[in-house]
Amino acid sequence: GYQIAMHDLQIRGSGNILGAAQSGQANLVGYEMYTQLMEEAIRELKGQPVEEDFEPEVAMGLPAYLPEAYVPDTESRLVLYRRLASSSSFEEIAALREEMLDRFGPPPEEAQGLTAMMEIKILLKKAGVHRLETGAGGLTLTFGPAGPVNYEKVMALVMDKTRKVRLSPSGKLFVGDVRLRSGADLDLVKNFLPGLA
Repeated sequence: GYQIAMHDLQIRGSGNILGAAQSGQANLVGYEMYTQLMEEAIRELKGQPVEEDFEPEVAMGLPAYLPEAYVPDTESRLVLYRRLASSSSFEEIAALREEMLDRFGPPPEEAQGLTAMMEIKILLKKAGVHRLETGAGGLTLTFGPAGPVNYEKVMALVMDKTRKVRLSPSGKLFVGDVRLRSGADLDLVKNFLPGLA
């Protein structure tokens, strides 16, 4: 039934939700994007606040992918990538980890890096961080146009003399005491980020 409905959307278009006209092609932007755009438009018409949705960028310099040797089937790998990308909680990612362990055995370092990166993205989104870069000097966090979600916590970190944290005029937060040298250090990053939200 779902496939027939999607095929009908592709042929006739999705139409006008508030009327009877049939126009447009949902497959041009994809069904999920189309429904998201419609929800935002309806919220805007109702005068409700429209939350800015963003996908944080993470530049870790560590391998984070599902190796072909671990998940040989291309379609299974794509499904896992899609499910990981759409995960919005630690519980969902933990369930996917369990499923991968059950289906494919113990995950290699690259797969562990990928699931950790997805958890880091969830924490970045909660803190309002649009980009995380790691380097020899530590972490660089770039906030969005609205700034950090919790200014007080960020300023408390900056003012803490025991930490190597500074805030640039451009809104970037440099964290010198959290360095990412190997996959084992990912927990340091995950433990630091909740303090910003």
